[in-house]
Amino acid sequence: MTRVIGRRAPRGDTGGMKATEILLREHDLILRGIRVLEAMARLANNSTPVPADDARAIIEFIRQFADGCHHAKEEGVLFPAMEACGIANQGGPIGMMLREHVQGRAAVRKMDDAVSAFGTGPAALDAFSQAAFEYTTLLSNHIFKENNVLFRMADQVIPTAQDAVMVAAYDEHEAKAGASGAYARFQAVVEGLETTYAG
Repeated sequence: MTRVIGRRAPRGDTGGMKATEILLREHDLILRGIRVLEAMARLANNSTPVPADDARAIIEFIRQFADGCHHAKEEGVLFPAMEACGIANQGGPIGMMLREHVQGRAAVRKMDDAVSAFGTGPAALDAFSQAAFEYTTLLSNHIFKENNVLFRMADQVIPTAQDAVMVAAYDEHEAKAGASGAYARFQAVVEGLETTYAG
């Protein structure tokens, strides 16, 4: 997995955090989930059964938190704000990030299909492992680019006065998606899985 370097967001409540710091904090949790998924993928790659409930839990984390909460903030708030400040979408870094979001969703669908076939034979474990490694490689590199390039660009071009508006818009996105308090809820999910799969 690609090591993500750069700024680390504060832990705990988001009070007083900048819009990009909130996304960095969420990246930290997503990377922890990716490490859990990688551990599951290694087991499956060695023909060791992975409990379907655990695999479904990490898929739910990806769908509800990484995509439904985090990517929704980027797509609905951060990227439009960057475009309004002159950062290109088509042919630019935003377009690349959006394409990778789509690729990640496709890999998650493959994982989900494979988990549905657990217990039918080794092919399902192989399919899960391949899709999981595809996702973890993609998202690790994706987060590296966002942390070390895209978010720094955002900090340079988006006026400081707009930051509070963006943070409020993040909260609105979570509320509309029924995901208020998602960070704390899914942090507990990841921590539970880490007891088995991290180390």
